[in-house]
Order: sequence, then structure tokens, then C-alpha cells
Amino acid sequence: MNPLRQKMLVVDDDHACREALVEFFRREGFSVCIASNGKEAFEVIRTQHVDLSVMDVHMPGMTGPEVLQRVLAEAGALGVPPTVLISSDRSAEALARQLFECPVDFLPKPVRLEALRQTVQQLLRSQDHLP
Repeated sequence: MNPLRQKMLVVDDDHACREALVEFFRREGFSVCIASNGKEAFEVIRTQHVDLSVMDVHMPGMTGPEVLQRVLAEAGALGVPPTVLISSDRSAEALARQLFECPVDFLPKPVRLEALRQTVQQLLRSQDHLP
């Protein structure tokens, strides 16, 4: 895995959280694009190639899982980038795992950066083995 070649989408309606994640991923060597809500995230995924996304579950207008459901409905499973959903609501994890057959993982807020690093590496490695 060479993160310099990976494009990361960071989505969170909380400015401070979004900026902290952007800074972390840029330091890790990723190219980072951002969205501040689900509608923006959907447009980015629909119009740009994204290798992985980190997305808040609870956002006004369109939640993280709703973004993924919409992408799945319009583009199929291959259109959904591997995604790490983040939330302080532990019940969101069970919902996310039930809804998606594509690579989706979950981390609780506040996000531990080492856990995030490991989860991202695992998701990207799993994509390396797809046909």
C-alpha cells in the first residue's frame, strides 16, 4: 500500500473533527478531499474516484449510511468505496454492518488515531485482493 497514490474522502459535519481527520490523513501521505455533509459526500463519490472514505454516521440531511445506500442503489457495490463510519452512537455499528455487503467498518467517536490507521490499512489491503 502506498498512501501517496490513495485518495481519501473525509466527511463530517463537525468542522473541528473534519479538520483533525484531514490533517491526520495528509500526514499519513494520502491525497484528501473533504465534504461537510452527506449530500456533498454523495456528489464527490459519484463524480470522482475515491479509494476510501471516512464518514460520520450522524449528519443533518443525509446520514453516512444513507450516502452509502444511495451510492449502492445508483452504482452498485463496485461504486461504493471502502468506508470507515464513525459515530459516538454504538447502535450505529450494528445497523451499518447489517446494511452493507461492501467493505464498511465502524469506529466509535472519539476516534483513536492508531485504531483508525489500522482500520484504514485493513480496508485498503482487502481491496488489493479483489479481482
